[in-house]
Amino acid sequence: MGPFDRFNDRAKRVLALAQDEAIRFNHNYLGTEHLLLGLVREFEGVGGRVLDSLGVSLSKVRTSVEATVGRGADTTSPSEITLSPHTKQVIGSAIEESRKLGHSGVGTEHLLLGIVIQGESTGAKILASLVDLEKVRHEVIATLGGKAPPGSAWQHSAPRPSGSGGPFDRFNDRAKRVLALSQDEAIRFNHNYIGPEHLLLGLAREGAGIAARALEALGIDMSKLRSTVEKVVGRGESTTSPSEITLSPRTKRIIEFAIDEAGKLGRNSVGTEHLLLGLVRDTDSIAAGAIESAGVSLESVRAKVIELLGLLGQPPGDAPLPPSLHSLTTYAGLGGALDRLNDRAKKVLAYAQDEAIRFKHNYIGTEHLLLGLVREGESVAARTLDTLGVELSKVRTAVEFIIGPGDAANMPSSPSEITISPRAKTVIEFAMDEARKLGHRHVGPEHLLLGLVREGQGIASGVIESLGVTMAKVRQQVLATLGKDAREPATNVYSNTLVQSGPFDLLDDAAKRLLSLAEEEARQMRHNWIGTEHMLIALARSEGVAQRTLRELGVTLEMARAGVFKAVPPKETDVTEITVTPRVKTLLGKAIMLAAPQSDRVRPQHLLLALVADPDGVGSQVLTQLGATQKKVRQTVDRLTQG
Repeated sequence: MGPFDRFNDRAKRVLALAQDEAIRFNHNYLGTEHLLLGLVREFEGVGGRVLDSLGVSLSKVRTSVEATVGRGADTTSPSEITLSPHTKQVIGSAIEESRKLGHSGVGTEHLLLGIVIQGESTGAKILASLVDLEKVRHEVIATLGGKAPPGSAWQHSAPRPSGSGGPFDRFNDRAKRVLALSQDEAIRFNHNYIGPEHLLLGLAREGAGIAARALEALGIDMSKLRSTVEKVVGRGESTTSPSEITLSPRTKRIIEFAIDEAGKLGRNSVGTEHLLLGLVRDTDSIAAGAIESAGVSLESVRAKVIELLGLLGQPPGDAPLPPSLHSLTTYAGLGGALDRLNDRAKKVLAYAQDEAIRFKHNYIGTEHLLLGLVREGESVAARTLDTLGVELSKVRTAVEFIIGPGDAANMPSSPSEITISPRAKTVIEFAMDEARKLGHRHVGPEHLLLGLVREGQGIASGVIESLGVTMAKVRQQVLATLGKDAREPATNVYSNTLVQSGPFDLLDDAAKRLLSLAEEEARQMRHNWIGTEHMLIALARSEGVAQRTLRELGVTLEMARAGVFKAVPPKETDVTEITVTPRVKTLLGKAIMLAAPQSDRVRPQHLLLALVADPDGVGSQVLTQLGATQKKVRQTVDRLTQG
């Protein structure tokens, strides 16, 4: 059995992404620096999540690799790439760490630990320039929940009260992670106990739970908290072993308070919100003092947690429209139209607003509505999206990639000042019409999803299609679940600038969808034109012979985007009007001529062949730089279509 047979799917994907990075830099070897880039890009595994939580971004690592190693002079074929000696050592260390931790396979977490161990490698040096390697090690173990065996160099066991593990059985995964992070903070300060101050730091570090978001919303900064703790308590004189760390009496009392808070709120499990509510009940602790020294009262912390619980629909009972959304609907000019929304649809809007706040966007767009529909979790719409593989993490990642986070300076002082975008308003209007046509008195999440499908041009539809799901399939699935026939097509799916400018009837559905994707790419890059560069990215996103051709020639979606972004960088100003370049109009005409001898419809592969036939177009030039010449493309298309 070879070493890679023990790799799980995520670890194997890291190796594939690392090879892709080596090709990007024209390197004929796979080094630890490429392995690090692969770990950052594989963002769903423990390795990627740890790096993301520590602020190690893809752009930072790529910049460091460029500065440290540089680019090769000639393009590289995947068959030429070999593992560097350091990479082989990292893989050996990863296998050994997996064994020490009692894991049956090698995952991204073990690869990251392997890089940290091989401290003289290029990857480790680059990582050390961005973050302390010891911090990386602690964060990996904390994320794993401290399951290292006794005596291991990575031992970092989650704390338990002496003599009983009972209360911790009620903790959900986020709360358990807070305890592991609290222990890590105690180790950082050389303290042999976990006090309320460490618990507060753990709550802030966890980052995604309600407690962390409440602290962030109140302006309580992690670095300032650490400074306050160091000033008040100081550091211990000697390093501390995890096995020596115990819970302080105050922390035990706070945990009892947290269990009580969960019970009062009707929850069976203890979450980060309950730990924070328990913490502010102990008004004499160092943690309470640290919060108040930040200019935040304990009562305001409690009020913010309760507000977020109400916003997110956590307490049992109905889900009324939050006050901030009442103001929002009036401001957006929708009047009393939202009175027709049922409780689940109101909850979707609340989630959508919360997602806008999470991304620091000062508006609610179709992308936030989609996130709200996925998060709601129980309705026909949520079940449909789940069945089709449209998951919350995937949608968030796609939104992050397409739009990115906004500027905190542009965020309004109150959620009530967040506006609804024109496209989102259109979606709501379509949803009302869908409910009327189906004979339903109220608008639910299923109608909002049908409205998203009908609108068809917003970022939400692009995100869904990027996950391999067509708008027609979404509509069909919703109506099938409702027990209705999908008689009515999603009218706006193909009504875009490019389609309206050309002979639409000569294109098959896949080609029509591709044109919609090209316009979406142009808008996302804030270009007021649709060029061959946008067509190339759309071809890489589409399904079928064209995409398979590009993949066989080593052209991935990420590589196509990177090449286009380098050739024609995105603009900074949003566009309203968008036109089709003469070159793309010529491309469409060429595709029609290419299709005519064999087919009565233009397919994506005809568009690809037409694109590479124009050597002066940006799309063709990017492909040539990536090694996909006109001859290779034509030969591959012919082989795939004949096969």
